[in-house]
Amino acid sequence: MKQKNQYKVLVIPAWFNHQNKQDGIFIHQFCESLQKNGHLVSLLYLQIFSIKQFWKYFKPIRFSYSNNFNVIILKKIVYPLPKILKSSVSFFKKSLVRKAILVIEKEKFDIIHIQSVCNNITPFLAYEISKKLKIPFVVSEHYSSFKEAGSAIFYPYMDVNEVKKIVQNANIRIGVSDYACMKFEDFFECKFLTFPNIVNEAFFKKANLQNLKDNKNFHFLIIAALEKHKGQSILLKAFKKAFSHEPNIYLNIIGKGSDEAQLKNEVCELNLLERVKFIGSLSHEEIINEIDRSNIIVSASLYETFGLTIVEGFLRGNPVLSTRSGGPNELINETNGLLCNVNDLEDLTKTLKKIFEIYRHFDFTKIQEDAIKKFSPDTLISNLVELYALTSKPKELIQNLYERN
Repeated sequence: MKQKNQYKVLVIPAWFNHQNKQDGIFIHQFCESLQKNGHLVSLLYLQIFSIKQFWKYFKPIRFSYSNNFNVIILKKIVYPLPKILKSSVSFFKKSLVRKAILVIEKEKFDIIHIQSVCNNITPFLAYEISKKLKIPFVVSEHYSSFKEAGSAIFYPYMDVNEVKKIVQNANIRIGVSDYACMKFEDFFECKFLTFPNIVNEAFFKKANLQNLKDNKNFHFLIIAALEKHKGQSILLKAFKKAFSHEPNIYLNIIGKGSDEAQLKNEVCELNLLERVKFIGSLSHEEIINEIDRSNIIVSASLYETFGLTIVEGFLRGNPVLSTRSGGPNELINETNGLLCNVNDLEDLTKTLKKIFEIYRHFDFTKIQEDAIKKFSPDTLISNLVELYALTSKPKELIQNLYERN
């Protein structure tokens, strides 16, 4: 039974995967934190099948991992849609909404929380449910490439203007950093509030910040998908230039991606086989162990809307070196790390040397304590619930909040 000050929240994500917890992990963490703090969370998991996948429609969906929150599975078969018949698209969208309403109506949700609109059908579905059942809705946006992707990500069920209208009509709009909010405001033509990502609670467990470190060797650690925009290639070159004569300094790389083979070739060409280690994908617990054994976290990205791995590093007491790639600019200061220019080999090389030299001057306990205070899931959920409460207030009050932001 719902209790006083308890919200019943329907989360509608742009992406989720019942077979791989890492695919949409921050959505999973968000739902878990909200549920743990006494609210009732249901996630709407939409599964659309083509006529060729007809047999999959009847196959039960079994999760490969456990959830403490409820998952509502909504399945729908889409028949071939003639391009010339807009009515076919309209029929599918309306029938999907009708089916969703039948499942959701009896649950009597207080809030719909859309986790990103970078999907060709979930924004429409969430908006229509909101209108028909008179439920306020919140949009949290994470995707950073709307302008570059254009209308392609919304085809064939939606267009850019339709999605912009949905975002503009949201009761509350959230971005994960000031940098992200500026990008979203430019694209969607409306104001956003800054609200950071929820970090997995496992990172908040205190560790012995001194005894875990290897005193004989020094380890830099990067945690990122092996993709061009994450900057591992330029980091390898800078690492070589900075520490070619320092045999006890190492670089470990956690992640998988399309650039893996190329990066491994570069390691060979730079003669860094003994100094650079590719670790692959790890669980949260394994990542924590790697962070605890490392000295400095590095982010060499060309752009980052937030910088989740940076916060995870702080929570383990590690200083961070990052490029000025957007979100990290708001996280890093002189007490917890250093910033350098994006895609700048000389500046990255110089900053790698500097942070190595000043490493022992950082107060590791203060880095950890400041991060725990700022990013505690309990604190963030409490602040989020205050925003939920505003959805029942006059829109003028919410507008004032955006202006102060």
